[in-house]
Amino acid sequence: FRDELRDLLRRIVDAAALPAFVSEVCAEALAAAPGSAAPGDLPWRLREEPLHALSAVAAAVCAGCNSGAAGAGPVMTALGALNALAGEASNALAGHRQLLCSFLVCSSVYVPV
Repeated sequence: FRDELRDLLRRIVDAAALPAFVSEVCAEALAAAPGSAAPGDLPWRLREEPLHALSAVAAAVCAGCNSGAAGAGPVMTALGALNALAGEASNALAGHRQLLCSFLVCSSVYVPV
């Protein structure tokens, strides 16, 4: 079902909705990280979903990077969240190897930025 969800996200998140979508998904990813302000620790499967959503729109985010200052917001938000998660890697990503793999895949699609 994840492929269908990724395809749906790519279709419905247009350029106008992209900044808000990226901000919300990044906030979810960071709130789920241990050591964050979020109460409790979510299971690894729930922490993994924002990473999949973020990687689904990576092409649009990276394309927006070339459009000037207007496109820089989502890029900076995504990179900031990935940086924060990488900084907490031993805690935030150690819950399960699938979560770590999802983080690495998501990070790799942002390499062009």
